[in-house]
Amino acid sequence: MKGRRLQVVDQAEQLRGLGPPAFERLARSAEKGSPGHRGLVMIVTTLAARATSTCLPPSAQIDLIAALETSRLWIRGNATESEVKSARARCFQAVSGIEEITSKAISRARVELGPGAASPLDLHADHVVDRYARLAAHFSVSAVCHSLDAVESPGVALEVLGDVEGARAYQLSGLGSARHPAFRKAAWDQAEWEASRPPRSDPALLAVQVFHEYLGGRFRRHSDALRQETESFLNWALSARAAKG
Repeated sequence: MKGRRLQVVDQAEQLRGLGPPAFERLARSAEKGSPGHRGLVMIVTTLAARATSTCLPPSAQIDLIAALETSRLWIRGNATESEVKSARARCFQAVSGIEEITSKAISRARVELGPGAASPLDLHADHVVDRYARLAAHFSVSAVCHSLDAVESPGVALEVLGDVEGARAYQLSGLGSARHPAFRKAAWDQAEWEASRPPRSDPALLAVQVFHEYLGGRFRRHSDALRQETESFLNWALSARAAKG
């Protein structure tokens, strides 16, 4: 009796678990310029637009919105691949300015909202808020750039999912928990209590660690929820394709 031979899946066809299997297969198999490819670009363009509109102040969105419109024109056959590449180059060159505009907007908003209850963690936490806002801006630009790259290389569309998840998770964590006075107080109170127990330690140093432990938990919860939200959207967007068989 002959033993069964295991079929080896070609490395190029192995799924990486970056999204729903149907979406990943489409990204890996779409023929360049085909209706499936154009639909793929439309999907990731929509996701990138969502990150842009939610993670950046309006004044930082201008170059990205223009680039996404170029992508949509390509989908309809009204823009060339060269024009898409030019739009992508402008986005990449604008990333530092977009991060800076976002940072300044956060600083102005902090002044407008007024100070909350003072905490010994305020200096460090304010720095974290600024960094997370900058990271949200950075990943938003990355999402747009990768969605434009997908015009030339369909497989790059898979990178947009992580970009969008990162952008929105950093924004929700930074402008939510990290900015909230009660969150900072909870981290400080926990550090003071732990520092009072043997072996005793400096509560100020411990508070920074506890703050990031708390914030890391919030970031993970946001990431998990956003991944589920994105997968639901992808499954919905691909449902018509699946129905056609």
